[in-house]
Formats: sequence, structure tokens, C-alpha cells
Amino acid sequence: MKALDDEKLRVIGVYGPGGVGKTTLLEEVEKKLRKEKGPFHMIVKAKVSQIPVSKNIQDEIADALKLDLKDVRSKRGRANRLLERLQRDPSEKVLIILDDLWGELDLKAVGIPSRDISGKCKLLLASRFEDVLKQKMCADETFFLGGLNNDEAFGLFAKTVGNRLEDDEDLKAIAARVVKKLAGWRR
Repeated sequence: MKALDDEKLRVIGVYGPGGVGKTTLLEEVEKKLRKEKGPFHMIVKAKVSQIPVSKNIQDEIADALKLDLKDVRSKRGRANRLLERLQRDPSEKVLIILDDLWGELDLKAVGIPSRDISGKCKLLLASRFEDVLKQKMCADETFFLGGLNNDEAFGLFAKTVGNRLEDDEDLKAIAARVVKKLAGWRR
């Protein structure tokens, strides 16, 4: 949240292994920002995925902006319309959340201001790969979201099953094996 408030940072990334909660974290950040009513006038988001489809990304962003792109057929025309809309009001701050980046995304081709020096558009990106965020998307700051360590995982497991774990030695042994196998896993 501090990075989003920092005026000097334009591109912020979150990375970590699949299934660790990056998408959930982005959703929580979005909820908190909407609830607090600031500092962004608009928050738009799109899922990029392993094989990005520009039209799908553009449609998600256009829907959030309440922008109709149905009459624009070309990819470049759609990108230009999105870019125009995102840069229309100089006082309007926009957060663009792009989830599930697997490689470089050509922001200009999609219609997202790239390295916006005006400070009105900020990007929040999520990827499994740190290098995608740092080298390919030029993130100003990145944050690693890792899995649980063994103690944290065992504590969560114990909290979930409750008193049954204390009274059942067989369940304790199973719990220890499950936690060892799954806790803090990395790809």
C-alpha cells in the first residue's frame, strides 16, 4: 500500500510461485483502495494469462472504464481509444492491475500508457517470475510473495483441524507429512 501511495513509483510488481495468493492479494488491495476512496479515481484490471490476447485485455479494461469499443475493429484503433480515454483527464489518477503476466506485455499495443511520467496512471502487476516484472515490464519496485514455512503451515493445519490433532497421534503423524510435503513449496 505504501508503494501505491509513493508518487515516484509508476510500476509495482508482486511475484511468487503459482497458487501462493498473488491474485487474492491483488483483489484485497483493490477492495481496500475502493473502500478508502483513494488515491485513485479509477481502478481497472485485466487478466493477461500465459498467452495474452490483446482484445480480451482491452475488453476488460474498456468495461471497467465504461468505454464502448464495439465500433472499433482494429487492434490499433482499440488501443488508441483506450489510450485516449486513460489520458483524457489530467487530474484523474488511474490504477491498472494486470494479473498473471508470463512475459513482456506491449502496453502501447494494448492501449495502456507506458512509463507514464504524468503520474496519473500507475501499474500493479502480478507474475510468477521476478525477471518478467523487473527486466521486461521495468517495475520500479517488486515484492516477493512466498509460501508458508513448515511451522506456519503446521500452525494453520492445527488451527483448521482443532482439538482433534491434540488427541490423535495418527493424525499428528499424517499432519506432519502433509505439511512437510506442501508447506513453503517452490516451483
